[in-house]
Amino acid sequence: MYSCRAPSKAIRDFIAVKAFCGMFDGLPQLPAYPFDALKIGTAFGKAAQPRVAMRPDGKVFYAFGASGNTVQGFDAQSGEAVVELTLAAQPGLTLVASDIVVAAGRLVVAASGADGSAIYQFDPGTHQPAAQPVAIPDLRITQLAVNAAEPDVGYALVKGKGLVRFSPRDFGAEIFANPFAKFNAVGHLVMGAGSAAGFAVATASSGSAETDTYDSLMTIPLAGFANAAGPTTFPLRTPTGAAAQGSDGITLVLPTRGRTRSRLIGGGTTYVVVNAAQAGGTKRLLAIRGGQANAVAEIALPTTGPVALSPSPGHEFLLAAMSEEFQIARVDPATNTFDQALLFPAQMQPTDFAAAPAQKQLLVANKASQTVSMIPVDVLVARPGVDATALRNYRQAMVDAFLALLSRLAQMVKDCVCDHLLVACPECADGDRVVLAAIEIVGGQVKAICAFERREVVTFPKFLYWLSAVPIVPLITYAVEHLCCAQLPQLAQNFFARPGNLVSANTIVSASNNLRAGNLKLASQDALARTSLLTSHVAQAAVRDVLPAPEGTIRLRTSEVINRPAEEVTSDLASSGVVVNRVASYDEALAGNAVQEIGNVPLNVRAGDRVTLFTNPQGQVVFFTRAQTTPQVNVASNVVAPAALRSAATADVSSLRGEVEALRAAHAKELTARDKEIATLRDEMTKMQKQFAEVQTLKRQVAALEKAKK
Repeated sequence: MYSCRAPSKAIRDFIAVKAFCGMFDGLPQLPAYPFDALKIGTAFGKAAQPRVAMRPDGKVFYAFGASGNTVQGFDAQSGEAVVELTLAAQPGLTLVASDIVVAAGRLVVAASGADGSAIYQFDPGTHQPAAQPVAIPDLRITQLAVNAAEPDVGYALVKGKGLVRFSPRDFGAEIFANPFAKFNAVGHLVMGAGSAAGFAVATASSGSAETDTYDSLMTIPLAGFANAAGPTTFPLRTPTGAAAQGSDGITLVLPTRGRTRSRLIGGGTTYVVVNAAQAGGTKRLLAIRGGQANAVAEIALPTTGPVALSPSPGHEFLLAAMSEEFQIARVDPATNTFDQALLFPAQMQPTDFAAAPAQKQLLVANKASQTVSMIPVDVLVARPGVDATALRNYRQAMVDAFLALLSRLAQMVKDCVCDHLLVACPECADGDRVVLAAIEIVGGQVKAICAFERREVVTFPKFLYWLSAVPIVPLITYAVEHLCCAQLPQLAQNFFARPGNLVSANTIVSASNNLRAGNLKLASQDALARTSLLTSHVAQAAVRDVLPAPEGTIRLRTSEVINRPAEEVTSDLASSGVVVNRVASYDEALAGNAVQEIGNVPLNVRAGDRVTLFTNPQGQVVFFTRAQTTPQVNVASNVVAPAALRSAATADVSSLRGEVEALRAAHAKELTARDKEIATLRDEMTKMQKQFAEVQTLKRQVAALEKAKK
C-alpha cells in the first residue's frame, strides 16, 4: 500500500514548477489505507510461483512451481527473500519444482515434467545440497508428503502409478516404479493428522490411462500402521447420487472442539472440487465422509476457474482460493454452507495455501502478482471479515487520484510541446538587409524593376496565405488550437467518470502472463489496441465539427454510444435504422486482430448499416465497429429443377453401370485366356520333364557302353 506513495510523490515533484502553479488545484490526495490494523503482509518474489510450502520449524517458507528450476525462500517473520535454490538440470528431462517437504532432517524437493522427475535434497539450515539428485525417467511425481508419526519417511504420489514410501537418506530411482498402494493416481494427495494420522487420501481415476481428471477418491492406510482395512475407493457422487469429476484438488478438514465427531474418511471430512453439473455452470465442492456412498453436501462456488483448497489453521473454515476471481471463499464445515458475505479479497491469481502456525498466519501464493500473502489467522476466521465496500471505495479513490495526477503530467508535456510551436520573431543583426527588388539602370536611367528577385521572408501569415486554397489548413489550425488549449485533467475526469474496471480479471491475468512468458507480441497488441481505441474516439471528437456529414448519414457522437448499456445503445440505433449485428465482449476483440477491429470504428453510419458492439464485464459499450457485410449473389438463374437433377443422375448411373458390366465381361475373357495359356504351359512343362528324363537315361546307357568297350 505504501509503495503507491513513492511514485505519486515523484510525479508531483517533477511537475511542481512555477510555470504550472495551478497544476495541483483540485487534485485529490491519496486515500489512507483502511486495513492497516489487519497486519496482512506481502512477500515479493522474482517469478510467477504458483506453489508455497512452510518449513516445519516455522522460520522459512518457499515459493516454487514456475519455470526456471528455482525455488525462492523467504523469512517467515519479515517476508524478505533470504535464499534462492537452483535445481541442477538433468539430462533428457525438462523439470519444474512440484513439491517440497522436510523428511529425515533434509529439505526434499521434487521436480517433474512430461518426460520424468527428479528428487533433490538440501540441508534445511544452510540450503547446501545434501545429496546428489536422483533422476527418475518416465515417472511424474506430483506431490510429496510426510506423516507426522514417521518424520524419517517420505511419501511420493506418482501419477498413474500410486503412492510410494521411501527413505530420503537411502533410495534409488527404481523404488518409484513400485508403489505400495497401486492405483491410477491423478495427482492430489492429503495426509491425515491427529486421529487420522494413519491414512492418506488421494484423487484417482477409474480408467486405466494417465489423466488429469479424477472421478473417485482413494483412502490409503499408510505403511507402518496396523490398519486392518486396505485401500478403499470412493466414487465421486453428489448427494443425489449423480457421478461427478474434477481436476482441481482436495483437502481434509478435521472436527474441532464442539463439532460432532463421526466416522469420517481418515477421521475428518474430505472436500473435493468437481466440475460444473452442466454447461454454463460453476465449480462445486463435495463433502465426503466414510461409510456413505454419496457426498453429504454439495456447495456451489462462484467461479468457473481453478480452485485450491485448504483448511484454516484451526480447521474453523474450509478455504477455497478462486484464481480467476481474486478471492478466497470461506465455507463453514459445521453446516457446509457458503456465505457470499464471507468472501475474502486476495491478490492476483491466488493458487495455493500453506499454514504458518508459529506466526499464526496462512500463506497464500499469488501467481500473477508474483507474491505470497501472509494473512493472520484471526483475520481469516473473523466474521463478517473484510469490509468489501471499504475496499472498493479505497481502490476507486486510489485509481482516481493516480488518474488525476497522470492527467496533469500529460497536460504539462502537452503544454511544453505546444510552447515550441510558437515561433519567436528573430532579432535583426548589423548588416542584415531585406532585398525588396532588382533594379536595372542604363545610362543613369532606370531601365527595369523586377520584384521577383527580392529576398523572401517566410512568415506564418504568408505561409497560411499561400496555402489558403488547401482545405487541410483549417483542419490543422483547428486541431492544433483545440489540442493546445485543451484541459486534459478535465477531459480525463469526464472520460473515466464511471467507476469500475474496463477489463475483466481474466484479461489482466492473460496480459501479465504474456509479459512474463516473453510474448511481447500479444502484450503489445493488447496495449496498442486500447491506445488505438482512445485515439479513435479523440480523433472523431476533433474533426466532427469541422467535416460536414455526408448526405444521408447519421453522425454518431462517442457519448451516445460509449459507456452506456448495450440495450440502450441498441434501442437508440434501431430508432435511426441502424441494426446491431451482435454484442460481444471487449476481450473477444483483443483475441483476434484487435488493432484492425478498432480501426473499423465508424465516424458515420447510414440507415440499414449493421454494427457490432463490444462491452466490458459490466455490460457497457466500450467501442463499436461496422459489421462486415457479405455480398449477395443472385443464383436464381443457375438453379436447376429437382426433377431434372434426378433424371440426369439416373442417366449417369445407368451409363456407369453399363461401363462396369463391359469391364467385367472383358476382364472375364482375359482371365479365361490366361487360364488356357497357363494350362498349355503346364502341359509343355510336363513334356519337357519327360524328355529330360529320357535324355538322362540315354546318357547313362552311352556311358555304360563306352565303359564296356574299354
